[in-house]
Amino acid sequence: MSIHLLAAALLSLLFALPAQAVEVFVNGVKVTGGIRDTGFDNVNVKFDAQGNVHVDAPGYKIQVAPQPAPITPTAPPAAAPPAAAPPAAVPPAVRPPVAPPVVAPPVSTGRTAPPVARPQGERTWLVVNTKMTGHFKLLVQANGVQVAEIPAASPQYIADITDKLRPGQNQVQITYLPSPNAPAVPATEAVSVMVGRGTTGADGTLTIGRVLGTHKKETGNPSADAATIQFKL
Repeated sequence: MSIHLLAAALLSLLFALPAQAVEVFVNGVKVTGGIRDTGFDNVNVKFDAQGNVHVDAPGYKIQVAPQPAPITPTAPPAAAPPAAAPPAAVPPAVRPPVAPPVVAPPVSTGRTAPPVARPQGERTWLVVNTKMTGHFKLLVQANGVQVAEIPAASPQYIADITDKLRPGQNQVQITYLPSPNAPAVPATEAVSVMVGRGTTGADGTLTIGRVLGTHKKETGNPSADAATIQFKL
């Protein structure tokens, strides 16, 4: 999704709701009012419980530009206080203002970039969204260990599968079991499965910073079948 289309959608939503303070985060960095005349491609957008906007832009790096410390003019030396007077209180230090974040587009150098330090508490998540309920029951395994059995009527399922994974190559297998009484509809996307790395905030909002793999299943298949998402940690 282009951020220009996203901006139009956000404006229409903000005019439709009562005025309130809304913060914008890109890849976990607060950028409210700090990004102008900039476009992103292939992004994911999420609204948390407070209405704040979280933009997941894979391949883009968000940085905060350093701000030079303010220059304090040199004051003339103060007269020495009387011997009996208490020492003058030292005023608290003033922190320099924080500069707005700067968006750095990805740069291809032809060399493998060093690993990026990930935020503490980052986990690997299984996220299943069912757009057409009642069509498929799902059995999900990670490296041969069953992690979920999702009913056909469940609209969404989220699970932390970090302890089922290992360094190196991993795979998540999804088995789709069709329901015998599935509604008759034209072929359309029914289930979307995603495995990604992300963190949860204090309010319980899950933010996916890196998608490791996805799979989508359409309606209309009367027999069971399976798919595998492979990725490397």
